[in-house]
Amino acid sequence: MPPKKAVPASKAPKKATAKAVSNIKSVSPTKSRSTGKGAAKGPSKGSKPVAGASSSKPTGKAKSGKTEEKKWSKQDDQARIIQTAARKYLARKKLEKLKKEKQDYEEMMVKLEKEAWMQMVEREREQEEKERQKEQEERKKKAQEMKWRKRMLEAAFDGDDDEINSVLSEALTNDKKQENISEAVRELHIKKHQLSLADCEDANGNTPLSEASAGGYVNTIQLLLQKGAEINSRGRYERTPLWRAAFAGHLQAVQVLLENGADPRLHANDGTSPQQVCYKMSQLGISSALIEVAAIAGVEEVLKSWNIEQTDELLKKIEENKERKLKEEEKQQKQECDRLEKKQHEAEKEGKACQMRLEKAHCELNKRIFEHDKCVAMGDENKIKITLQTVHDAETELETAKHSSKIAHDKLAQLKLRFREQRKERAGGPGEDVKEQVGVKVSIKELDDVLMRDVGGKIAESGRWPLIIDTSSQTSTFLRYRDTNFLNALNPSNMEPDAIRLAILGAIRFGKPLVLDMMAVDMFESVRMKFDIVQEGLLSTIMTKEILKDDRFLSLVKPEDGEQYSKTAFLGARIENFKFIILTQLWNSSEDLINQTYPLRVMIPSKSF
Repeated sequence: MPPKKAVPASKAPKKATAKAVSNIKSVSPTKSRSTGKGAAKGPSKGSKPVAGASSSKPTGKAKSGKTEEKKWSKQDDQARIIQTAARKYLARKKLEKLKKEKQDYEEMMVKLEKEAWMQMVEREREQEEKERQKEQEERKKKAQEMKWRKRMLEAAFDGDDDEINSVLSEALTNDKKQENISEAVRELHIKKHQLSLADCEDANGNTPLSEASAGGYVNTIQLLLQKGAEINSRGRYERTPLWRAAFAGHLQAVQVLLENGADPRLHANDGTSPQQVCYKMSQLGISSALIEVAAIAGVEEVLKSWNIEQTDELLKKIEENKERKLKEEEKQQKQECDRLEKKQHEAEKEGKACQMRLEKAHCELNKRIFEHDKCVAMGDENKIKITLQTVHDAETELETAKHSSKIAHDKLAQLKLRFREQRKERAGGPGEDVKEQVGVKVSIKELDDVLMRDVGGKIAESGRWPLIIDTSSQTSTFLRYRDTNFLNALNPSNMEPDAIRLAILGAIRFGKPLVLDMMAVDMFESVRMKFDIVQEGLLSTIMTKEILKDDRFLSLVKPEDGEQYSKTAFLGARIENFKFIILTQLWNSSEDLINQTYPLRVMIPSKSF
């Protein structure tokens, strides 16, 4: 840059002095020759007087100089060039630093994405393996069930009682092998299975009892009735076992069926009752090697003389027996629900204990790392080895706690699933295998639009704060690189009352997101207690957004906080930008937390590395 103009200054006066130079000549006196007395002595004629020295003193006068502007010089050009080069160098260094930070961030995100991808693949592989095994078991069970039913129908058609007993015995033995259920539920399942086999149907809807009735096998009919077969079941063309026995002219079979509650008033879809079909056949004189007209007439006579009131009484007893069984089943199911609920509560307590152990292990590891870093900074070689070993021990304890927590979490998830299935079964509906995961699915690249800018206003419309569910550490890294107030629930220093209070005030004061990272531990209730130390019900007021109403956040301000947290420092435009973001790595978060928040599930893109 050009130099400033020089201030004009007057020239200093110069003084010149001339010294007088004396040039004295010594002249010899001339003696005059005189011839007379009294001749006077004097200078001789023609003598010159002595020249005296004369001096002159010249004086210089002071002259005032004129004001002159300093012109841009070569030195100024050189200074400008040096300054420009220095600034370019500093800018280049800063740019390199920013590029390096960006590269490190991108490399870290790629690494985390790769790790998350591998974890997701492993989790999906395990899930697929479980589903494959489950499907394989279901296929085997279904194939075995089909074989048993086919054997039951064929044995009933042939009147083979031994085969029927064999099938039921095999099913009973197989059902007794069921695990993870109570004895009462096992007995209930066995009864239901035995009944389903006794009442199984073929492609035409005919049951074993219907087949045995058509063949006239009295012993088989009695055996199936003892096993609980439905006596008035309807098969093809809506024909009952009694209708088929009457049509075939099996008198003893008809009598046994009537005595056990078969209703002779039930018609087939052609409008004929058992008695009417016998009458038609006897009128037409239809007979064959298997059916004789006399037998048909005997069956018709039995049906005609049968007291229908006796049937009503038998049907009433059958209905009462069914209601009694239903009540017993309902009672057993209720007992099983209560048992599962109790076990679920126990598993929840065990899970909380494991979570507390995991939380303690995380805090202990952070302390040991801090101690080790302190020893490294001090250069204390003797303590470095000790602190390093304590760090390794803390890491081992953390891994053990993680494993125990995972086992407890899986156990609780299985109990919840069984409890839901039992409730569905009790309600008369089908059980559910997998609970639908709630939450909006987003990728890490969409977080800026979905979370930070809320494009579309979905989060604002919900009226709840976002819950980020990310099994990797990508979202945590993403939010750390943003302008946020970040609280790690597993870092003891972050959970200090003053740290929590100032983080909340700072986020509201400057309009920034307040991030609470719970990592892979269910810390919500523990965090609630930590926030309550700062102010009773503080977390609840944040979750419900009550803290932003009527400047309630000012109750957190202390006199020593200074002017930056005075009432006038909080501007409405910035307060509106405040966000509270909860971050967790638990894929199956608690229902209570999900119900209070707007869940976002970070999905890992399907790509190869």
